[in-house]
Amino acid sequence: MFFTFEKMLENGIKNPFQSINVVFNKDSLNFSIAAKFDSAPNAIDPQISESEAIAVANEHAVNENLFNSAKLTYISDRLYNLKIDHYNDNICYLVYEVSSSNNDDIFYIDALSGEYVGRDLIMGETGFAIAIQESADSSADNYNSELKKYTALEIIIFNSWFLKKMNWAASAMKRLGYTTTSDNYTTTKMFTAIRNYLKALNTEYAFYFTGHGNMEVLGFRGGRNWIYPSDITGNWHFVFLDACKTAEGSGWADAFKTNGYSNRAFLGWSNSVTYDATYNFSEGFWPRVDGKNAIRQAAVDAAALVPGSGTTPIKFYGDISYTGKAWS
Repeated sequence: MFFTFEKMLENGIKNPFQSINVVFNKDSLNFSIAAKFDSAPNAIDPQISESEAIAVANEHAVNENLFNSAKLTYISDRLYNLKIDHYNDNICYLVYEVSSSNNDDIFYIDALSGEYVGRDLIMGETGFAIAIQESADSSADNYNSELKKYTALEIIIFNSWFLKKMNWAASAMKRLGYTTTSDNYTTTKMFTAIRNYLKALNTEYAFYFTGHGNMEVLGFRGGRNWIYPSDITGNWHFVFLDACKTAEGSGWADAFKTNGYSNRAFLGWSNSVTYDATYNFSEGFWPRVDGKNAIRQAAVDAAALVPGSGTTPIKFYGDISYTGKAWS
C-alpha cells in the first residue's frame, strides 16, 4: 500500500504535483519513498470566478447548461498544452475543474485567462469508449454525439493514449508467453469478437480491456453494446479491466475465476478513474510486467508513480506472488 502527502498552498488548494508517495511494504514492515513530484504552480490566485468558469465550459458542451460544478485545482503541462509526449514537468497550472453529476466529461478552464484549456474523461459506465483499432487521426464525426465539440487535437491525443496503452499491454503479454491477436474492427465486429472470445475459451489465457465500465458491465461506444460478468467462461490467468469500478467488488474477479486461486491475477479500479491517470499508470505498470515481478507489486509500484491522492485506486484479486506468466 502507499500513502500520498500533498503540499497545501497558501490559497488552500492541495497541489498533487508537489507531493510525495510513500510505499509501505507489509512483508518487510518498512516505508520507502516511491516518488517525489515537484512541479511549481504558475499561479496562486484565480482571476475569474467559479460561475464564469462554468459558463465557459457550457459554451463548449454539447448540451446547454450541462455543467454546474467547479473547483480550483492544478493540472500538468501535458494536459494544459495538449501536446503528445512533449511537456514540461517543472510546472503545473491553476485551472477550474468543471464537471457535472450526470456526465463523464471534466472540462479545464484557465483560472487566470478564463480560456478553455481541454478536458479529461472519467472511464465510467455512461461515457463513450474509443475503439483502439481506429486511426489516431480520426475526426470527431467517427464518434457519437457526445464528441461533436472535441477538437481535432483532443481526438488525436485520446486515441494516441489508447493506442499506446494497448501496445504496451500487448508487448507485456508477449513477454509473459501469451499470443496476442489484432484486427481492423468496426464497433459491432469488435463487440461481437470480444464477446465470443470471452465465451469460447476454457483453458489458460489473459485479457486486457481499456474503456468504460463499472462493477456490472464493460461498455463499447456509450452503452450501445455491453459485456456482462455472465458472458465470461473458463479459468483465466491474468486479467486487467482498465475501467471505472471494475474492482469495487469481486464480481468480475469471480467471473474470470481469478479470485481465490493460485497462479492467477485480476486487476481493476475500485473507484472512478480518468484517462490521464490511467495513462500515467500504464506507462509505469506494463514495463514492470516481465514474468519476474509479481503483478500485484508491479501495480502498487506503478500507482505510486502517479501524482495525486486517490488518482489510481488499483485493486488486486488473486495470488499476490503470481507474475502473470502463461502456464498450462
